[in-house]
Amino acid sequence: MTSARSIDIDASSHADHSHRLSTILTTVLVALICLFLGFCTSIGSIYRANGSIRDFGIRHIALWLIISFAFYAIVIFIKRLITKKQEKASKEVIADGEGRFSTAILKATRSAPRIALILLICWVWVPIVFYAAYGADFISQLTEFRNWYLATFTGTHVPYHGASLTEMDVYPIAHYLWPATPTFFSNQNNFFLTFFYGLAGFLSVQITHDTAAGVIFLSLTQFAFAVFATSVTVHRFFTLPFNQEAPVSDTNGSATDAQGAHTSSGLGAIPRLLVLLFLAACPTIFASTITLAKNPLFSFACLWCVGIVYDISARGMNRTRGAALVVGTVLLLVNAKFGIYFAIVILIVAILLRTTDWKRLLATIGIPIIIVQSGLFAFTSTGLVMHDDTIETKAIQIQQLARVVKYAPDSLSVQEKRELSKLFNLKTMAKVYDPTIADPVKSSGKTVPVSYRWKSVTPEDWKTFTSLWLHIGMKNPIGYFDAFFAKTYGYFDITDTSTSTAISYLNQKYNKNPASYTKYFRVSGVISSAPAPMRHGASLALKTWYRTPIIGTLAHANLWVIATLLLLCVQLKRKDFKKLLLEVPVILQYGILIISPANNFERYTIGIVLSFVFVAILTASPRTKFVRKRRVDLRPVEATISGRPTVELRTGSPSKA
Repeated sequence: MTSARSIDIDASSHADHSHRLSTILTTVLVALICLFLGFCTSIGSIYRANGSIRDFGIRHIALWLIISFAFYAIVIFIKRLITKKQEKASKEVIADGEGRFSTAILKATRSAPRIALILLICWVWVPIVFYAAYGADFISQLTEFRNWYLATFTGTHVPYHGASLTEMDVYPIAHYLWPATPTFFSNQNNFFLTFFYGLAGFLSVQITHDTAAGVIFLSLTQFAFAVFATSVTVHRFFTLPFNQEAPVSDTNGSATDAQGAHTSSGLGAIPRLLVLLFLAACPTIFASTITLAKNPLFSFACLWCVGIVYDISARGMNRTRGAALVVGTVLLLVNAKFGIYFAIVILIVAILLRTTDWKRLLATIGIPIIIVQSGLFAFTSTGLVMHDDTIETKAIQIQQLARVVKYAPDSLSVQEKRELSKLFNLKTMAKVYDPTIADPVKSSGKTVPVSYRWKSVTPEDWKTFTSLWLHIGMKNPIGYFDAFFAKTYGYFDITDTSTSTAISYLNQKYNKNPASYTKYFRVSGVISSAPAPMRHGASLALKTWYRTPIIGTLAHANLWVIATLLLLCVQLKRKDFKKLLLEVPVILQYGILIISPANNFERYTIGIVLSFVFVAILTASPRTKFVRKRRVDLRPVEATISGRPTVELRTGSPSKA
């Protein structure tokens, strides 16, 4: 018979083997990430000079290895620093909140409303100075609503499949996707968000004969939501431990143990101050509070949902958290087309972190997904809303093909040129190719010359696209490699400057041109000119900060994109997989950077930059494990002491009846 000792030895050996294997895998993965970051930084100078990977020489190899090693050393340093501090903290009793300064900070941040007040004070200058910020997509969304309203309720003739360009031509959306019955709504920018924006603009025109009031209302509404979502999430991370077995906070933000005794104040005063300073001073964040585009609103909604899941993982599900999760899920779904994927991922993460509440979580997130997606399917299938063009998801492939057409046209066979010509005007495609952005190639209908044949392309023309792309790529691997990294390296190159900054929306041409609309949808001089001196002065100061060496780097979004990724690497090295699970929605946003149509556009980084401080808090907190929560079983056990029955307390999961 096998002895208990041999069983223990076998179990210990298996655990050691698993530990060694996980150590090797995490080390390799972290090393690969650091090598990727180092490589992107080393090739930056090549692609900024419109070069090719063929120019990659000894100097670039040396730079690649040095920077990769530096990133890996930073990860190891942070890991060891955190380990030492936690070991020291476990041996010493640290008095929390000593001193007037620390006490004041802890009191000022003890609740979500107080944190909201701090953020409001720090951010309020943005809507006061700029009123609102928006870009071309916002104008197109308002125009969609205008065209729909004019054609549906006033009998006005609006061009449809004619010589004049509509907004669906401007995106553009292939004409084969246009329903036979005229419609003027599309899902190119999420239909629900388009309708809400357009309705606000329409009501503003009806009431004030101008769109300005509606635009300002939308901007202030988003600002209020940004303050709310951020402050609530900040409070959760300040006071709640990410551990189901650990103490949880009361309404005042102080942690209590299982018996109700106060044990700590959560995050310390100095870390709280640093978090608030970052949120208050980061241009990518405060500029996004009033920017009317899908990325900022989506980022704040995603942060809020992650914070709710964080709360649920610590304290379980209740009606308040369930209702908040429903609202957050709806915001994700109606904001951006890729919101459906994030909602599904958040559902999976929430269930894995809180398996006991899986039914309520499934209903809370699953039902909104079904309702919203069913509604969108009904609108598109009946022709009330146009489908979005699939070309929007092919930015990388299109850039790769365009680079080959521009620099290696002789590598294409006659048949390949014929097939590709059904989709694109090859001469124009080569002419307008820009390594940093795919928009000129997939082309706007107003762009002259036009590359994408959106008027004549058919579904049959797209059927051979993937095989054609693969076949051309096999003959031009370097061209494909160049096209991919020329469009993506900037997000991971710490020395690169943004192609389009978040602050660029605050004072761009759309905000300055009152004549950008017709009499139906017009932005007045209220937004574009007042208060002009403050607007231009603040915009100039922010641009100067961006351009200042070293100090300006702190304003660049890609610095915080890289910093967040390094912190995730620290968690990998610590094998803190439970925290990494919660951060999957943040990790998923790195995919958005890669598939985005432009290189180093800050509006795609907002969600990651916003999450940096929360990833930092999790990284610095004690390591957690996936453990099944132990329960106390008060069932009596057959036992006697001195002839009297006793009750034994059993721990562990109670067996099923």
